[in-house]
Amino acid sequence: MNTRKLLVSVLMFVCVILSACAPAVTATPALIPTLVPPTAVPPTEASTTLLGDPIPEKFLNVDYNLVDGSAPIVMRFYAPGDPVCLELQIQGNCFTQLHTVHTAGAGARGPAALVNGLLVQKFQVCPSCTEAERSATEYFEPKEDGTLVGVKCETETGDTCNFDVGTTWKPASLSETPAIGKLLETIPLPVNPNRDAVYAFDSFWLIEDNIGTITRWNPSSRQTLATITVGDPAKAPYGDPVAVVATTDSVWVTSVATSEIVRIDPGTNQIVERIPLGKVDDQNFVINVMVGDDHNMWVWDYDQRIALRVDLQTKQVAAKFEYTLPAAVADGSLWAWNTQYPKDASKLLRIDPATDQVVATITPLYNVSIATASTNSTLWFGHGDDLLGIDPTTNQLIAIIPLDVGARAFGVISVNGKVWTVAGPASGPPACHDLKRSFLVQIDPSTNSVVEKIGLDCPTQVIQIGDVLWVFTGAVASNYGADNLVVVDPAQ
Repeated sequence: MNTRKLLVSVLMFVCVILSACAPAVTATPALIPTLVPPTAVPPTEASTTLLGDPIPEKFLNVDYNLVDGSAPIVMRFYAPGDPVCLELQIQGNCFTQLHTVHTAGAGARGPAALVNGLLVQKFQVCPSCTEAERSATEYFEPKEDGTLVGVKCETETGDTCNFDVGTTWKPASLSETPAIGKLLETIPLPVNPNRDAVYAFDSFWLIEDNIGTITRWNPSSRQTLATITVGDPAKAPYGDPVAVVATTDSVWVTSVATSEIVRIDPGTNQIVERIPLGKVDDQNFVINVMVGDDHNMWVWDYDQRIALRVDLQTKQVAAKFEYTLPAAVADGSLWAWNTQYPKDASKLLRIDPATDQVVATITPLYNVSIATASTNSTLWFGHGDDLLGIDPTTNQLIAIIPLDVGARAFGVISVNGKVWTVAGPASGPPACHDLKRSFLVQIDPSTNSVVEKIGLDCPTQVIQIGDVLWVFTGAVASNYGADNLVVVDPAQ
């Protein structure tokens, strides 16, 4: 296998967490630095057309991993109208091949079709390819077990073409059978959320901070119930909106451009209330993070390194904190880091919302102070390459669980006595397309050890609905947002 293949399709420029500019603690995977768009190749009538039939849906949005290749490569086919196809001005199906090691600018992508039962792809853009490779058309035969096998290659130049002939590509769902859960299905998302979502009122609430909206989507009916414009990304340096929090009767969303938090009534899907944050030290408050509960919301301004507590009863800013990055509201307290980035924090603070005082400081964060196993009441926080377990009854660090070198945890939940998180390279795509580095992981809290991992494509968040896990996956490029929801039965 040669080194020609990497797709990075950057569809927007929004600074997100762990980028060179201000991060957001919430999501998605959208939590990665912005890359440079690949070298453009002007499309022509020939390059954007591939005669054949539409590719069946079962082959679309599936990550096919090269088996026994010299480098990790992922191939994917897309439906007509997908942003990847539209960017290439392709009317029908299109494909990408992504080398997970190369840097931005080297890639293979172009039109695709079904021809005589074979999946066919024609190169349109491939900056690192040779002249012969740029005119290649490859044919893949679907097998009964779900794998694809390269069977034929042609070039417009007449050069010998053996690229991918004889190779086997295995779908991600057929990777090594995990012992910890069963992958039930992969569901294409109607939008590409690039911040952390919430599940409330029988719906997912999905933020796209590059277009200023939050979408309400019902996973049972697979229907979009509402799309609500909340923010104005053109007037916000790091995207807008950036966070959503569900309370007992409402959904709260940040409006960065107006320095407000807004309340959505889930009964009408309308914005019914706005709470202005005002200025702090004569500067507009630029929201990057929000966490909260039925009584308070805490918001964070990355540039000023200041947090505010907003009292939802009085509708007023009630307190101000410096160098206090809100992480979660749990066990009646605000838990916050003492720095701009969680991975750099030296302390985890516990703050009493009734007094706005720090009531406990957990430090150092690299040494377990109590050698006892965690329980189901343990609070879990991602910190660099590790998960930290905190006992809220003693305010002690009781567990440090290494995930993987360079991996970052995206959200933690507890199901049936086990702890689950998703993790992957902090740099995002293309590195997170490597299923050996990106995964859903199960932890046994009785032993504070990793039980097993399921390799997934660029996972950014895991949410529990009943006894089933829903994992956001599949960002094709930096800042693009998740493509799919992978449904996992953890009991299997």
